[in-house]
Amino acid sequence: METIRTSDAAQEFRVHLDNLSARASLSGPLGLNLGRYPLGWKVFVGNVTLLGPGDEDLGFSHYFEGGLGLSLDLAPAAWPLTGLSLGGSLIAGDGISGYAINLGYEF
Repeated sequence: METIRTSDAAQEFRVHLDNLSARASLSGPLGLNLGRYPLGWKVFVGNVTLLGPGDEDLGFSHYFEGGLGLSLDLAPAAWPLTGLSLGGSLIAGDGISGYAINLGYEF
């Protein structure tokens, strides 16, 4: 990561980050349709751990994420795009907390 534009040299930085991440998810049918397209549910948990010296610059070294979502199975349409999903998740770690809105697609 590095700054792109800044008006003050004190705000400039450049850092290299590597990370190790893992994610587990579970999904299934919701039993409802949107038109002819089946709806499904998704739940997931994950972890991201930053490796190397760059984590000190960000103020955290790892975080956990857990969330829920809805999916739409587009396979009956025979399009190249076979699915869409929308969900949300909570993020928590040492020195970081927040949320994310998750949008996804499948081929």
